[in-house]
Formats: sequence, C-alpha cells, structure tokens
Amino acid sequence: LIAFYGYAGILVSFMARHNPLAIIPVAILFGGFGAAGSMLQRRLGLPDASVLVLQGIAFVLILASEALRSLRPPPRLTVSDWADQYRRLSPESSAEPGQWNTDRAPYQREIMNVLAEPGVENVVLMTSAQIGKTAILENVIGYHIAQDPSPILALQPTLEMAQAFSKDRLATMLTRLRTLQGEIEAEGPDWWRTEPMNGLKKKKG
Repeated sequence: LIAFYGYAGILVSFMARHNPLAIIPVAILFGGFGAAGSMLQRRLGLPDASVLVLQGIAFVLILASEALRSLRPPPRLTVSDWADQYRRLSPESSAEPGQWNTDRAPYQREIMNVLAEPGVENVVLMTSAQIGKTAILENVIGYHIAQDPSPILALQPTLEMAQAFSKDRLATMLTRLRTLQGEIEAEGPDWWRTEPMNGLKKKKG
C-alpha cells in the first residue's frame, strides 16, 4: 500500500458506511488530517506517525459511536404502533396490499396490544371468522422479532396447516419487512423459502 492510501481508503469507506455520497466529505476530512499532520510535523517537530494517530482517534470514535448505538434499546412501541410503522401487506396475502393501517379495523388494536403486555399469559378470543386473526398473529410475531426477541411457538391444528402458514403467510411477511432482515439473517437469508418449517415449531394434532 503506497503511502498508506489503501489503509486510508478502508477507513474512509467504513466511516462513510459505504455510502458513495458520504465518501466525498469523509475523504476531504481525511485529507485535512494529512495536511494538518504535515503542518504539525513542520512547526512542532512531531513524528511522522502524527497523521496516523489522528486517523486512529477518528476511527476509534466512530467505533465507539457504533457500539453505543447497538446498545441503545429499541423505541417503545405497542404491537399496533409497530405494525402501522413497519408492516407492509403483500398482494399475495391481502386484498388491500400496502402499508398496514390498524384504523382500517380498529377492533384489532386492543387484541394486538394485549398480546404483548407484560404479565399477560393467556388471551382468549371469541370472534367470528375472517376478521384478521392470522394477520394479528403475524404482527405479534414480527413485533417480537424486531422489538423484543424471544422464543416463539406457533401451533396449528395439522402439519399441513403449519406448513402453509409458515410458507405462505409468515415467509411473505418476513420478506417484506426490511427491519427484520438483520434479526433473521442468522438463520440464513432464504431459510423460509428452502425450509418452510425451519423457523416454525410444528405439532400435528
């Protein structure tokens, strides 16, 4: 690496978070470090490594900010708030694809929110058919993956119904939720397509 340009390029790319537009101002900043380092060497008699020290300090500060960001807890959201903000319905699973809007079926709000309340262990519903219970379940699963990661056990009456839910409903939701990609990446980017039952516990009834 001639004159540490490769090293500086790696730092610039990392600090710019691989954003082409951000690379330009970050590169100018590093150029300022180089100019300032040369000035310090001439006027104060500092060693040649002064520029590398300045770059190292900037790099450590960026790493520290990233570490603190990863430790920051997620924002406080209810299940319905999370769904309104992040859930997108697909044409394959909904007659009205697009952004989820709880106000379209406001009776679902309390059901979704109580399913994630601390201390609540059992929720019993007595409802009619086709009121969005499966969509509610999908929202609760997505909420816990993103906001409150925890083991999730989803049961269906038969193995075939469990496979259909995993492949046709759950997988469709996860592929349209960019906010969950980091959380599910540990299973592999396409685990729900290649092994529909991999992320869903099954019980044949």
